[in-house]
Amino acid sequence: MRRAGGGRDRRGRALHRARRRRAREVRRRPHRRVQAQRRRLRRDGRPEGATRVSPANEAARGAVRQIVLVGLSGVGKSSTGAILADRLGWPLIDTDDLVTEAEGRTPAELITEDGEPAFRKIEERVVAEAAKRVPAVIATGGGAFLSARSRRTLGERALLCWLDATPTEIARRVRDAVDGSERPLLAGDLEARLQELDDERRVAYSHADLWVPTQGLAPEDVAERILRAWGGGAAALAGGERRLERLGMHPPAVGPAAIVDTGEDRYPIWVGAGELARVPDRLHQLGLDGTVYLIVDENVMNAHGEVLIEALDAGGFQGASYVVPSGEPSKRLRVAEEIYAWLAESRAERRDTILALGGGVVGDLAGHVAATYLRGMPLVQVPTT
Repeated sequence: MRRAGGGRDRRGRALHRARRRRAREVRRRPHRRVQAQRRRLRRDGRPEGATRVSPANEAARGAVRQIVLVGLSGVGKSSTGAILADRLGWPLIDTDDLVTEAEGRTPAELITEDGEPAFRKIEERVVAEAAKRVPAVIATGGGAFLSARSRRTLGERALLCWLDATPTEIARRVRDAVDGSERPLLAGDLEARLQELDDERRVAYSHADLWVPTQGLAPEDVAERILRAWGGGAAALAGGERRLERLGMHPPAVGPAAIVDTGEDRYPIWVGAGELARVPDRLHQLGLDGTVYLIVDENVMNAHGEVLIEALDAGGFQGASYVVPSGEPSKRLRVAEEIYAWLAESRAERRDTILALGGGVVGDLAGHVAATYLRGMPLVQVPTT
């Protein structure tokens, strides 16, 4: 991601220097990199909404020949996995089915008769066998990802996808299910039990490569999100020894500082030293692989902008930046209108991302724009205090 414009910095990148004028005169042009990408898309004749895959991501995608689905029981792993397998032409492997084939009893029967610890040992062995099958879509049991051994084994070849929904939503799906599945770990107050399991497992789940909120989505839509991310930058995350070390930690390494549950959706909050440089990985994990439109004020751009821009560049993100004057005068409808015009000029799409760097006025301004432009765009807030 590069800032476009008039002068040159010491690295030779084109820059726009913010001028102390009225807010409406501080508009930024799209970066040259974005303009070049548009010309290339027109020559290739690809539809505007099609997933764009860089050469690096093509290579990563070719190396990733498994997609593994993790998440709470009832979230929709089997139904989504069946759609993915059909779209990719890969076999679907359900680890619960493999347990039944190997033991002659269902997971529910094993848990009820032999206890959960005994079942987990069997499941760990079955997961290791499933991980050897390439290519494949693998739908795991709800607790399979709690095993450090299984996390590392599954992570060796696969893109790991966490299918997430609120306990209330999952409870509704379980009640509506007509497959007759027994779920002994959900006995009693269904929603309360799901909340307990969510609290116990979310840290482990959060180490998946891709976080897929499924709230209000049909399995077809969830599968499409995964395929779009797999064809974008998420596949590039599925590799590296440090990732495998992290997956193999017991207990799991610390995940997000918090998960905000609005009742209709959920989103993570990460806090930590060096998080600015990790923004590209966080975007990939959330499946946000479109163009990034950075909104920032002059002071924050001078203090932190270079670190973020270099990180986004290294992460393979296309982008453009819009710098506003610092302070409350920028929180006006006229400034929002100028940003609308900039996004329209840049041909921003709904799958692209608005990134607010700095919080405060910029966070409010970017939030309003993201909520209202094109009937809503993904928004990522990156406060610096």
